[in-house]
Amino acid sequence: MEEPNNSPALRVDSPTAPVTAPRSNFTYGILGRGGLMLCAMAILLGGLGELAAFCIIHWIYFVTNIFFYGQLSFATASPQGNNLGIGLLFVPVIGGLLVGGMARYGSSMIRGHGLPEVMDSTLFHEARIPLLGAVLKPISIGISIGTGGAFGPEAIIPTGAAIGSLLGRLRYFTNQQRRVLLAAGAAAGMSATFGAPVASVLLTIELLLFEFNPISLVVVGLASATAETLHVLIDGPAPLFHLPPLPAPQLEAL
Repeated sequence: MEEPNNSPALRVDSPTAPVTAPRSNFTYGILGRGGLMLCAMAILLGGLGELAAFCIIHWIYFVTNIFFYGQLSFATASPQGNNLGIGLLFVPVIGGLLVGGMARYGSSMIRGHGLPEVMDSTLFHEARIPLLGAVLKPISIGISIGTGGAFGPEAIIPTGAAIGSLLGRLRYFTNQQRRVLLAAGAAAGMSATFGAPVASVLLTIELLLFEFNPISLVVVGLASATAETLHVLIDGPAPLFHLPPLPAPQLEAL
């Protein structure tokens, strides 16, 4: 005689009860306790992402003013108007030595622009970004860009991801929820930097979550929209890259 199967996934209370699998807290719904907590964290991440982007950009200006003009100032600055002469060649070298020392004796996470390291943390380390790397990454970004290194503001993205990872380490978040918060932080950092909330959501879902889950979409979208709203309020709606007026294309151009 075959014994009944009493596993939790297949247990029935009556002959007519449907056989259902248990639901996890994450997939229960956006209005569940876990979903609402993730949404609240997403709004917080949007604000922190804009704050991080604001601080890092002004940190870049500070480093630029020190190395190219000898001034302790957070004012907007560009290396273009410096008067260093031949000494200009040594500024990127000094910046590279400083960042190289941080990578050698601090954290290897600061090597590169950071997105591959975030993907590695998502895939192989349960979305846990080391605290030392999270601290040194924005410092190295400012030194590298401020001294003329070949980096761009996209390096701010891993800083937002690190903030999301740190918040996700609170004891009531699962590994899967931590992944979503990491992606939300990355989207917030990207949106706060480039002012592109839709592209930020799509890119982080494709590269960091690898799935199109409704709750993940809502959480990442909330973080990105919050960061974009604060970005417009603080920095204005002007585009990041300004183009000169271009003539309308004619038929000959086709």
